[in-house]
Amino acid sequence: MRKLYIHIGFHKTGSTSIQHSLKDSLNDLQLADWDFLYTHPSGNSSEVVKVESDFVNAKYSIKNKFFEILKSTSKNNVVFSAEHLCFITNPDEINKICEFAKSLFDEVHIIAFLRRQDKLARSFKEQSAKTVTYKSNPGSILMGHSPEPLPEVTIKVLEYFDFSKKIKLWIDSFGSNYVKVFDFDVVKKEGLCRFFSKVIGLPFELNEVKVNESLALNQNRYWHLFAQFGLNDKQLSDLKKIIKPNKNKVLLHKEDALSFLNVFDESNKKLSKQLAYKSNFFDNEMGDYEDGEFKVKPLDIDLLIRTLCKYQYGLNIDKVVDSIRDSAINSLNNGSNLTNAYDLLTAANKIRPQGVLIKNKKAYAEFLLGEKNGVALKTDLERLDYYMPFTSIRYKNNKVDSKKITTDKIFSFKKNTFKDVDIAKTYLKDLEEIFESIRGDVVIPVQLGDKTLTTKPKVAFVKARKIGCQKSILLKLNTNRHWKYDISGDISWESKLDSAIWRGATTGYDDKRAIFVEKYHNAYDVGFSKVVQGKELDGNYFKPYTSIAAQLKNKFIISLEGNDVATNLKWVLESNSVPIMCKPTKETWLMEGLLEPYVHYLPLDDDYSNLEELLGWAKAHDAECKSIALNGKKYMTQFKDDTKELYLQRMLVMQYLGLNK
Repeated sequence: MRKLYIHIGFHKTGSTSIQHSLKDSLNDLQLADWDFLYTHPSGNSSEVVKVESDFVNAKYSIKNKFFEILKSTSKNNVVFSAEHLCFITNPDEINKICEFAKSLFDEVHIIAFLRRQDKLARSFKEQSAKTVTYKSNPGSILMGHSPEPLPEVTIKVLEYFDFSKKIKLWIDSFGSNYVKVFDFDVVKKEGLCRFFSKVIGLPFELNEVKVNESLALNQNRYWHLFAQFGLNDKQLSDLKKIIKPNKNKVLLHKEDALSFLNVFDESNKKLSKQLAYKSNFFDNEMGDYEDGEFKVKPLDIDLLIRTLCKYQYGLNIDKVVDSIRDSAINSLNNGSNLTNAYDLLTAANKIRPQGVLIKNKKAYAEFLLGEKNGVALKTDLERLDYYMPFTSIRYKNNKVDSKKITTDKIFSFKKNTFKDVDIAKTYLKDLEEIFESIRGDVVIPVQLGDKTLTTKPKVAFVKARKIGCQKSILLKLNTNRHWKYDISGDISWESKLDSAIWRGATTGYDDKRAIFVEKYHNAYDVGFSKVVQGKELDGNYFKPYTSIAAQLKNKFIISLEGNDVATNLKWVLESNSVPIMCKPTKETWLMEGLLEPYVHYLPLDDDYSNLEELLGWAKAHDAECKSIALNGKKYMTQFKDDTKELYLQRMLVMQYLGLNK
């Protein structure tokens, strides 16, 4: 009896290791009346799958090479492994494979290893960074090359990760008794190659082989970027050598993983039923992930620009920057075109961030533009008064009973006393940094979380408060979430689309965001990309995750308050885009209460009814909108000096301690 075992993947489930081990054991296999067929020296045979793709859809079909190689052996037990077979979703193509294989063999077995979608997507996305050139293989086409650890949820991605639908196609053709499906993360604990040996009934165990190791974080980021440069193989190879691997690995955060996994929840339930599992096929374990969301780390712009100019354009970047700088300074001195001078100096500063002359001239251009547009900034003393209203420190009934950290409740914070506490780590890190140079065993009342203080007359240091509240003192807390962002991918106002966008999570202690999305998800690029806080989401309201860089291709970015303030407002103000938002009701270190309509943002009515009218006005007043975007950039300059920001916070603490003795 002749038997054929077809291993169809999936990707990043040890397929390469199995193929290498089979190839290394080929002589022993053939002596035992077994054969391993492959088309590539590595043992992989994925080239038997033809790939045709455009920007939306992809089509996969089987090549004649597959049929030719099956006919090439006379052994009674044959193994064939090609993970690209898992791309195929056309039942006619799978039937074609089935009919031909059964014409040569008495039994044909299909073997597939699956990996939970979030884990597979992260690993496969990283693998696509190793592509030779942009869109040169299916992995590159499917996963893309954005800096995020997960791909965007496109039609292709939805189709690829719908395991239930795919496995059903193979079962329909070959029969449920001949399709074996295993959870990769369970199998790898036993030893993948050894397990594969048992599944197909080899007379000996295959050796474990480890290949295709993961990239370091910096390699992953830059290699993804380099793939899009349009370089030839040698240039790309030389370029990759420049990036020396660091010790960090690509990390996926829990909220991002859950958001991606939720998209395939129904498919996974169907899969479990298809395979007759009493419980779920995949586990629900999320312990390997960090809390929070993925934040794109800033690129080394100097390295990137120099590299790109050298390899793609053959330019001496230093001479280019000098020319940009001198042209901008000339415009600045003449007063002929301040906006142009500012834009040029901003570009030069990105390329040469260490340049003192460029930085100083850019700051001067911002100052002149601010004067011209009538945008006044607070002095440092005025900011201190704003953050700590004079009346707040007069409360003497300010005893805090709790010495234990509890989110959304006031507790007593004392330096170096909460080192091993898991809750609110980002807040505590910020507080420890503020206290670093403050001597003595000082104690201050602190409230962590998103809820504002109650009406009780107690004072506390907080991240956010209701505008006008006199009982709370603002600090720059939870900086990782609210102040660490990358807008290096921003483009000029003139290059942006004349359109609006909103993406966000289902945060908020009310349903205001849901009301907005329900109202506009069909008319504009508006939708939820994450479901959090136990809320349920109508599928029509979901739209794929969109990176900051992608959002910044639009002139207008909608900013909606969530649990407290709108997280995106800070990076929108600092960009070349204009925020569209309701009059803020809460404020943070950003001093949202000082923002003015038609100066810093376009005002959205509280019931959201005037969005269409606003965008119509904006289209007819493009120059005014560009000025509003510039005003936002000017406003954000007061927060850019990290040393001064830390100093102001320490001053607030010392002021509080001094006046409450």
